[in-house]
Amino acid sequence: MLEAKTLTVGFSDSEDRLWLRLGTDSDGAVQLWLTRRVLQQLLPQVWELLGRTLTMPPNFLGQKHPGQGHELIGSGDDAEGVFRPSETDRRRQLWIEHELAMETSPPLDDELARERHPAAMQANPQSEGLLSRIHVSADERSVRFQFDGPQRSLQFAGSRSDAHRVLRMIWQVQKNAAWHLLAPWEPEG
Repeated sequence: MLEAKTLTVGFSDSEDRLWLRLGTDSDGAVQLWLTRRVLQQLLPQVWELLGRTLTMPPNFLGQKHPGQGHELIGSGDDAEGVFRPSETDRRRQLWIEHELAMETSPPLDDELARERHPAAMQANPQSEGLLSRIHVSADERSVRFQFDGPQRSLQFAGSRSDAHRVLRMIWQVQKNAAWHLLAPWEPEG
């Protein structure tokens, strides 16, 4: 499996598809096509994964006692003072993590990426065809995307901030393409 060092996204009017350009230091760049249908499933699923793997800070929001919707974990003496945050608190904390990533992290295709991985950023991409599968795994510190094409797989790994930037970058390109998909970080309603 190839390890991608850079990831950029664009849109092809003629194909009505997004393209993912994954650059490697040794094998140049690979381009995979992403359909609206796949993206419509990918965005909320990755967002949910980031939420499930989010480590909540201790004493979330400065609460000494649980707020409404908090659940006591355990029973008896062992349960004293240990509460699980509500789903609302978890969504709020994930949104905060997302916004901080947007404010404090450089774009994935910025000048620093060009300096660190010049071969990956400057290579002409080899078209691999339609993206057949995306597997995403995450923990409290990192996220790994595996993009499977018809001939080979590429992996892009990074921090949780990188994952938020990947989501926002893909979402922004689809927005410019007028695909009208909902941003998973926006409140429903």
